[in-house]
Parts: sequence; C-alpha cells; structure tokens
Amino acid sequence: MKTATKKGDPVYSREFKLQAVRRMLEGVNVSALSRELQVKRKRLYAWRDGFRAGGPEGLRPRGGPPKVVAHSPEREA
Repeated sequence: MKTATKKGDPVYSREFKLQAVRRMLEGVNVSALSRELQVKRKRLYAWRDGFRAGGPEGLRPRGGPPKVVAHSPEREA
C-alpha cells in the first residue's frame, strides 16, 4: 500500500515492504521488481538492509511521533 505525505513523499505499509524484501531474498531481479512495484532500487536495498539488521521491525518508518516536552512550573523566587 502506498500513500503520500504532505511533502508528496510516498509512504509504504510495512506489509508491502516485507513482501518486496522477501521477493528480493528469493532471488527476484531487483531492477525488475523496482519497475513492477514502482519503487526505486535504492529504496528496495534500504528496506532489505533494514530487514537484515532488525527483522520486520527494521522496516518501520525512521521517524516517530513528535516528542512531548514536559512543562514544569517555573520556580518562584
């Protein structure tokens, strides 16, 4: 599954990435897979490397929810 961010960058589901990586590991030609899925080869290799480093969890997006800074009441003098 592919959606887009506000910037227009595509966002792929973890399941989509996992299927692509599995096909790469089965020996499917990466250039052909890239054309079929309309995903750049560089991105496919990055997914594969992430999978090798961390399994399915390695395919999670790099970012995360915004950090919440705890606001502490100012000390009074």
